[in-house]
Amino acid sequence: MKPKSVIVLVLILLLSVAGGQAQELKVISEDNPPFNFIKDGVFTGSATEVVREIMRRLDLPAEIQVLTWARAYQLALTQPNVILFSTARTPERENQFQWVGPIYKVRFGFYARRGAGPFPTCLADAKNVAAIATYKDDVREQLLKSLGFTNLDSSKSPASNLKKLLAGRVDLWLYSNLGVPSVARQIGIDPAELELVLPFKDLDVYIAVSKGTSRAVVDKWQAALDDMKREGRFERISEQWLPAESIPQIR
Repeated sequence: MKPKSVIVLVLILLLSVAGGQAQELKVISEDNPPFNFIKDGVFTGSATEVVREIMRRLDLPAEIQVLTWARAYQLALTQPNVILFSTARTPERENQFQWVGPIYKVRFGFYARRGAGPFPTCLADAKNVAAIATYKDDVREQLLKSLGFTNLDSSKSPASNLKKLLAGRVDLWLYSNLGVPSVARQIGIDPAELELVLPFKDLDVYIAVSKGTSRAVVDKWQAALDDMKREGRFERISEQWLPAESIPQIR
């Protein structure tokens, strides 16, 4: 075979591999309003529409698989070529994934039924209540476990956790300032029936890319997101669901 033919063959193989890698990306998420949720049979939300726009710009198939968080998180931890959103970036998770973002800012806190006190005034008090509703394998549950909490009542659904709180089966629900109103409306109650009784933690949220995925994929996703922010497209998408203080600007 002539040298020129060898070069052409190598280029064809490289292009095939690159194309195959793009096709093999598995983009997964969860039902977690207002960031990712199903409305009238359509998966939407602030993070979902940002991810869809990135995929459009990169000419990727716009298929997003919706799983429970526990299942989605395990796939991202154990398989290459997995894109998982939305994922809080913490020191404990830093080396478990590659990161694209941030896509929003969130504030976690302990919520209770309005007027159902007495309420905890510190984390030590929260450790002594009978039960706290948490989302299985979610960052909030992981943080509480790392702090020695043993009174957690874990569920695979935020809506299930809120129902447990309203039924008096748990004393507190650890969730986010942005998610509480959406979940409340999802099950048909007024968010005013709940109150924040103890702030917990502020975090930036990202798109997580599993280990073993090409760094070139991560760089392309980050570049597309940065372009969206510079153009104002990111903010226009996000402001449909999020308050201004929760929308990060380009760094």
